[in-house]
Amino acid sequence: MKPKAASASRGGAPRGAARVHTIFHGRVQGIGFRWRVQKLALERAASGWVRNRRDGTVELEAEGGEASLRALLEAVEKAFRSGIDGRDDRWIPPRGESTPFRILPTE
Repeated sequence: MKPKAASASRGGAPRGAARVHTIFHGRVQGIGFRWRVQKLALERAASGWVRNRRDGTVELEAEGGEASLRALLEAVEKAFRSGIDGRDDRWIPPRGESTPFRILPTE
């Protein structure tokens, strides 16, 4: 489902912004996954975070232009194609976040 664009004055997010919450499944921990995701996100000017989860998955939440976020997810898939068994994407309303993309502690 495509997110609705938010105006800067009403939601805090710039017009055309999007936000995605993704869970990656497979062999995605202990292989430099979070650091590579952070690098790829920063290259695409995305804000947000990535973290390991205790169940062995990796969780990502990123905000930016929709095309940039789709390119980020494609780049992650390409970089780790042998380790990713699947991913669950959920497009959520943008929050207007502008902090640099970061790695959070395991949840």
